[in-house]
Amino acid sequence: MILLGNVKLTLNGDYPIHVDIDGIKVDMDAPETLGGGASLPNPTDWFLASVAACKIAYAMGFIKRRGLTVNSITATAEACKSTSQCESIDVKLAIDGDIPEEMRPALDKFISACFVGQTVKNGAKRHLRSDLLIFSDGRAGRGRDLRIPLLARLPTLRSIPPVRYLAAASRGL
Repeated sequence: MILLGNVKLTLNGDYPIHVDIDGIKVDMDAPETLGGGASLPNPTDWFLASVAACKIAYAMGFIKRRGLTVNSITATAEACKSTSQCESIDVKLAIDGDIPEEMRPALDKFISACFVGQTVKNGAKRHLRSDLLIFSDGRAGRGRDLRIPLLARLPTLRSIPPVRYLAAASRGL
């Protein structure tokens, strides 16, 4: 496997969430329903932007490889959900430029191969894992930590009252 990226996110007591992507720093907020102020893009906004940006990048890659030029590419992305899961994502691209009619089906096929879109559509092939690290003194890297692989613990977490969760996790339940 090839490492695609490494992103570090930090929340220091309250929102915003600070994001560091290879030295490029941005902030994100959370919806009010999760205690955020809704003053910055939230994770769902960034998710949709990522899908749309990938499609723009693939479109531009196709256009540049063929020596074509465009004035602009605009994308809009909308998602619909039911319960806690995204049911559909619609991305519309508007390309202002001269794309020969005979190249348009190939362009559409190339854009459809967008890495982010394909990952969303087909899911992660091996796993999507989250490890929860809890530091007893409140400072990352100090004190005793409990490393809890969340996917392995989900059935256990559902069966344990929240107050008893940390004690159960420390015993390896």
